[in-house]
Amino acid sequence: MPRQLDVLSVASLVGIIYALFILALKMDVILTLRSARRTWKLGILSSLFSFWVMLGLIYMYGPESIPDLPSTCDRIILCVNVSLSNFAVISQALLDLNLITSELGQIALSAAMINDIAHVLFLLGLYLIHSKVEGSKPHSLLLILSSFWAFVASGVFIVRPALLMIARNTPTGKPVKKAYVVLILTSVLVMSLITDVIGLSFLFGPMFFGLIMPNGPPLGTTILEKTESLVNEFFLPLSWAFLGQKINVFGIWNWDVISKINFIIVAGCIAKVIGCILISLTYKIRPKHGLVLGLILNMKGIVEVINYTRMKRVEVLDDQLYYFLMFSTVLTSTILHPFIDLLYKPYTRLDSNSKRCRQIRMVQNTFRNPEFCIICCIHCEGNVRSLMTLIEACNPILSSSICAYVVHLVELLGKSTPFLLPMSMKRRRFSSFNYPITLHIMRAFENYACNSDGLVTVLPYINVAPYKNMHEAVCNLAQDKLVSLIILPFHENDQSRGSLMTITIRDLNQNFQYYAPCTVGILVDRFSQLSISTSIELTFHVAIFFLGGPDDREALALGNRMSDRPNIRISLFYFMVRNDYLRDGRSYSHHDNESDIFSSRSGGERGEEEKAWDESAIDEFKAKSIGNGNVMSEEIVVEDGIRVLEAIRRLEGNYDLVMVGQKHSMEGLDDKGMCNFMENVETLGIIGDMLASTEFCNGMVPVLVMRCAMQQLKRNSSLSSIAFSRGSFR
Repeated sequence: MPRQLDVLSVASLVGIIYALFILALKMDVILTLRSARRTWKLGILSSLFSFWVMLGLIYMYGPESIPDLPSTCDRIILCVNVSLSNFAVISQALLDLNLITSELGQIALSAAMINDIAHVLFLLGLYLIHSKVEGSKPHSLLLILSSFWAFVASGVFIVRPALLMIARNTPTGKPVKKAYVVLILTSVLVMSLITDVIGLSFLFGPMFFGLIMPNGPPLGTTILEKTESLVNEFFLPLSWAFLGQKINVFGIWNWDVISKINFIIVAGCIAKVIGCILISLTYKIRPKHGLVLGLILNMKGIVEVINYTRMKRVEVLDDQLYYFLMFSTVLTSTILHPFIDLLYKPYTRLDSNSKRCRQIRMVQNTFRNPEFCIICCIHCEGNVRSLMTLIEACNPILSSSICAYVVHLVELLGKSTPFLLPMSMKRRRFSSFNYPITLHIMRAFENYACNSDGLVTVLPYINVAPYKNMHEAVCNLAQDKLVSLIILPFHENDQSRGSLMTITIRDLNQNFQYYAPCTVGILVDRFSQLSISTSIELTFHVAIFFLGGPDDREALALGNRMSDRPNIRISLFYFMVRNDYLRDGRSYSHHDNESDIFSSRSGGERGEEEKAWDESAIDEFKAKSIGNGNVMSEEIVVEDGIRVLEAIRRLEGNYDLVMVGQKHSMEGLDDKGMCNFMENVETLGIIGDMLASTEFCNGMVPVLVMRCAMQQLKRNSSLSSIAFSRGSFR
């Protein structure tokens, strides 16, 4: 039915045009090229190795054995297309594999970007020579090249500034005007028409337009929200259907030629893998990860399908070879995906159960004389004041200054490249229109650091990544900078967020608690009650509820640091079960759970060690508070662990902050029946959830729940930092 096929043909072309535009829009060329400077050997040399192996095999067989590729130009074009990797395909594959924010994923993205640049520069000339210039007059080539450079120049110096102006004129948090959206989406088709008229491929226009558009919010995000679902769910399936109906399964008749082409392609893929393994050794990357890099760079997708279709259209490929290459593209991705997933796990550096974890740091074993390094994570401007107050309460003084790495967590929208970047003066102009809220937040922290009485150094960062992987870059930063504490806002602090976003941030906080190489503090401040004055006349009252265990010791260690500040009053309440109190004055549980750090030891030995560490922490706090009128400690004896909740309810007071550990070494507090009536036990623990609820001070008191990284490791017999061999590669 010709009429239906015409409609399908037009819809498929529209789908391909907008799909390429979206893929190019997601690329962050500047950021990827910055990292590509360090990984160019992986991008260039591995592909060259594959290219020369394939080209050598083709010439070894000779033109008589492979009549489907009669000319030298045809052979070179085929070898280039198979040997090079495409950034858009690699980024989509890494997203599917959940590797986009991993260190190996970042290296693969950089190498693929270098491949893409080489691909465009090399194939552009070959396509022009093969399809347009062959047999033409010299002035035709000059006209095509001049038209090409005029198109590029007008896009960079006219179209892009106009798009930047639209982005800057859009108010923060407001959507782009519909008229601009319609104009931009129409321009995609216009760009495709222009490049087709001047003699280039009609696919070059939408890709170039996507590259020069400012990605990220507000412009790139809005365009993707309006178009991505429609293109991926409606137009692209039509494109696949149109391409599929042109493929004849029985069109491959000369299997002798196809077997030789298949051997050449497989040899080229193997050569790229071997090249990646050899080159990775120069970067001190493990051979296993070099193998994974080679497999990732061999992934094929829609861009290769489009290239093969274009090559068939300009008669570089005949029907038989075109059918085979389409089959091989699908088969390659089908085979490589599970292999990569099996060989590489992205958490080898972060997973605290791994022997490759570098160093676990805690507040209680951090020396007082150097800088106290912390990371403050922020989702929105509403988190700023409470985190500033907490930093100031940690008592930055000359002998023990505070270095705060302030990280703005931004969801990856409108681009494919996640990044963690310091917000230096050089990058402010680059980021001013994409992330204006980040600049407001960082400016507020810089003003605080300049006006604080203490010694505070603020180092601002922006982390743009998918929420499910957002913790990886921050945890790597914590390892590299020897950070002792990561502070995160509670997912219910901002009640203006939707329920889906609240669940997403809750899962993010749990990822931090599990993978962080240091202590993690969850700050519950639903009503923004935290405010502190640096004036000594005003006091800031902090309560610490101590039930025993490494998490509570971290809360006590942070309170110990706060107690040195003149205008902070500390109240320590530590609880003991009556039976153990009559025996030795302390209460310790021999109960073990799945996250217990001492699961390999007997309950009695574990309890004795816990008792010694808890006693040492309390004795240190008491000794330091002698003569300090702002510090008070009180022992509270209870019948059992269940009675602790009732005792805490009776301790309501005029607190500005309450600190407690997430888990405790006290029997009865892990009752599953109790957890059923609490909403946030997995994040805050039983006591933390109760303190953050309306049952304690009507829910108006901010709560800091501490989670010690030692919970995920089998602990040594001392409080010294635990060191393991360094990560798999740097």
